[in-house]
Parts: sequence; structure tokens; C-alpha cells
Amino acid sequence: MSDEQILKLVMAEQVPVLAIPLSVFENKGLSALELICKYLKEEKKLGINQIAELLQRDYRTIWTTYSKANKKRKARLIISETKLTIPVSVIADRKLSVLEAIVSYLKDEFGLRYNAIASLIFRDQRNVRATYLKAKRKENAKAK
Repeated sequence: MSDEQILKLVMAEQVPVLAIPLSVFENKGLSALELICKYLKEEKKLGINQIAELLQRDYRTIWTTYSKANKKRKARLIISETKLTIPVSVIADRKLSVLEAIVSYLKDEFGLRYNAIASLIFRDQRNVRATYLKAKRKENAKAK
């Protein structure tokens, strides 16, 4: 096989990674999970069961979360172009809460400061710091 054929074969086998753009968090008034559920349902056109499977949650939790998000905000989410995304697999890890997983990912993978993370996810810097420290405590407790 030529290099080109091997490359085509490898590229065909790769599964595209579903990711949440950070601009989703610009939409205020909804929790992180509500924003993610609303984004996946309305923008990615996924069903409740598909979202539940992706996020490793019970479908009833996703249905309730999406329902509450729709009551709070009937309009579609405003999503701007952004290069920073959160892979769904980060959120699917149930060891941490949704917000803890997002903050930990941004801090650990990109080495961002608390104020940078806070501005990206539209949360208070003190809450971001507290969320990160809580996530680290959970991870350390499980490691013991």
C-alpha cells in the first residue's frame, strides 16, 4: 500500500470527536449541564437517549435537564465561532461534576489561569478556583 492509501485508511477509521464549543457558556441563566443538553439537542440534533449515552447519564436526567433548560430559555442558544472546545468525553467522566470536569480540563490541559477560565465559561473567578480545588480534592481522595 502506498503512503496515501494508508493515510486514507487511517483517516476513515477515525471517529470524529464530538465537542462542546466554549461559546455555549456565553448564554447566561442556565447551568453547565443545561447548556450542554440544549446545545446537543438543538444544535447537533441528537436525541435524548443519544445525549444520555454520550454523557453517561440516565435518560430521565437528560430529559429533565433539557426540559428545565427549555422552560428557562425558549430561544436557541447563541453560539459564536471559537477554537476552544470541550470534548464530550470530559463531561462523560462521572468522577467529577460537569463544571468540575470542564474547569479541570481547561486548567490541566491548557494551563489556563483561573481568571482566563472564568472569562471563557462566564463564571466568577473565585467560583472557578473553588471548583478546581474541589475537583482536585476529589481526585486525590480517590487516588488514596
